[in-house]
Amino acid sequence: NSRKEYNYDISNAVLEADENLCGNHSTKTEFINGLKVCTCEDGYVPGINEVCTEMCNESKICENGGTCHNGICTCPPRTRGTFCEKIHVTCWNSFLYEEYAKVRGLYCCCKSDAPAKCKYDVKKLNAYCECPKKGEVYEDKSNTCKECNCGKPETWTKCDFYGGVKTCFCKENYVYNPKTQICEYCNCGELSKKCEYSWNGFVRCTCLKGAKQYKNECHKCDCGENIFCELRDGKPICSCPDNYQLNNGSCIECNCGKHGKCVYDDAGKKLKCECSTGYSENSMGICQYCYCGDNSICALNVDGTKNCSCPSGYRDVNGFCTDINECEEGIATCLSSEVCKNIPGGAFCACADGYRHTDNGCEDIDECAFEKPCRNKGTQCVNIPGSYECRCEAGYLARGGHKSDLECQKNSAANVGYGLLATLFTVTVIGLSIIVYMKYRR
Repeated sequence: NSRKEYNYDISNAVLEADENLCGNHSTKTEFINGLKVCTCEDGYVPGINEVCTEMCNESKICENGGTCHNGICTCPPRTRGTFCEKIHVTCWNSFLYEEYAKVRGLYCCCKSDAPAKCKYDVKKLNAYCECPKKGEVYEDKSNTCKECNCGKPETWTKCDFYGGVKTCFCKENYVYNPKTQICEYCNCGELSKKCEYSWNGFVRCTCLKGAKQYKNECHKCDCGENIFCELRDGKPICSCPDNYQLNNGSCIECNCGKHGKCVYDDAGKKLKCECSTGYSENSMGICQYCYCGDNSICALNVDGTKNCSCPSGYRDVNGFCTDINECEEGIATCLSSEVCKNIPGGAFCACADGYRHTDNGCEDIDECAFEKPCRNKGTQCVNIPGSYECRCEAGYLARGGHKSDLECQKNSAANVGYGLLATLFTVTVIGLSIIVYMKYRR
C-alpha cells in the first residue's frame, strides 16, 4: 500500500507566530557572537529556537510521556506543544480518512473491519483504537492488534505503533532506547539539556554551554572564548586552533607554517618558532626549507638565501662540517684519574678504570677492601692507585700466576736451615751433658 498522511491537531490548538524573536514572554533580546540570546520573564525559559517557553514543574507536568528537564519538556515522537499536549496523528492506509472512525471530530486510524474499536479518552482530547486483548495495541499499517511492551511498567506510560514502528512514551528520566526497544534510565546531569540513546544504544548527551559529555554525564569544560576544551579522563584540557598558542588563558596567534611549531623561549614568556629538521625560520616567521648538509646550521637571510655554518665542536672540511676530536687534539684535558671520551660535537671526562665517581671527583677504589681479589693461600692484597697487586706473605715464594691468579708456596730452603739448627742444638746439649757427667764421676 502507498502511504498517505492525514495530520490532525487533536487539541484544536494553533501555534501563533511570535512577533518578536524571543517570544511574547521575553524581557530582552540580544545577539552575542552571532547567536541569539533571550532573557525571559519569571516562569519562562528559552526553549525551541531559544523562544521563551513556560517552564514545566511539579504542578505543570509534561503530558503523553514527555519528560521535564531544566524546565523544558522533551516530547516523544508524534507529540508536540509546550507540555507535549498535542498529538500528531498519521494514518497509514490508502483509504480516504472518511472511512476511518470519527469521534467528536477526532480521528483515529482503525478501519471498520479492524479487530480494534475506536474510542476517546475521558478528557475527549485523544482518539485511539482499543484492542480487545489487554497488552495488545492496534497497528494501523497491518490492520492488526499486536503485543506492545516498552519495558518495566514503572518506566513508561504508553506503547503504540505508528506505521509499523513501535513508539514508547517514557516517564521522566527515562528515554526510549532504539537498540533494546524499551524505556531506559537516561540522565546526563545538571549541566545537560537533553539525554537520549543513539541507534546503537549509547547514551548521547546534549550539554549546556561550557560543558561536554564524558561517559554518560555532562561535565564542566570551559576554557574561555575561542579556546577548545576537551575532557580527558574527566578533566578539562584547553587547546587553541591551528596557528594559535595558549598563553595565560588566551589564544595568541603564532603561525610557523606546517614545518614548525610555536614554543616559548627559555624564560617562558615569548613565543618563537621551532622548525623541523631541514627547515629554518624566514623573515616572515615561517619555517622554510633550508639544508646545508649533516651536522650543519642553516639560516635564511632576509633575501631568502642560505647562510651555512658549523656548530660548536665541528669544523668545515672541504665544505662539510666534521666532528673535532677534542681528546686527540688536546682541546679537552682530564685529570690522571680520568679518561677523555669524544662525542659528536664535544667531549667529556669519565673516571678511569679503578676509580669511581663521587661529588668530589674520581676516587680510587680499594679493591682489597671490597672485592678480596687475592684468593690463593699465602697471598695478600696491596692497593695501588687505580688497581691492586697480589703479593706473597713472609715465608712464601711466588710460583707463577698474576694478580688474583698468583700462587705462593712455603720457602723449602728456609725449612732445611731450621732443621739443621735444631739438630746442632740437640747434639751440643747432649755433648755438654756427657762432659759434665764425666767430670763429677772422677
